[in-house]
Amino acid sequence: MEGIGPGELVRRFLSGRSPATARAYAADLEDLARFLGTSIEDAVRSLLLGPESARRRLLEYAVDLRRRGLAPATRRRRLATLRALLGMAREQGMITWAVE
Repeated sequence: MEGIGPGELVRRFLSGRSPATARAYAADLEDLARFLGTSIEDAVRSLLLGPESARRRLLEYAVDLRRRGLAPATRRRRLATLRALLGMAREQGMITWAVE
């Protein structure tokens, strides 16, 4: 994970988006951080550790979203936000893998 760090990745991910989209994505990242019991930066860092670790965390998070009774559209958006963030991490050269 050379170059930018998780905090800068989040800043770049949220920048240039409409205010409403940036707020929604930030809320999605905050929700993941709450689930993991850590900061947004550390939550993102934990996703960047490797593909197996990221898949496991995302699966556990998806189960938690369902357990909390969130609407399917909300669950899909939150997971899509994280996949998009990981896509940006790949574009930035922070990771070489993708999560389906």
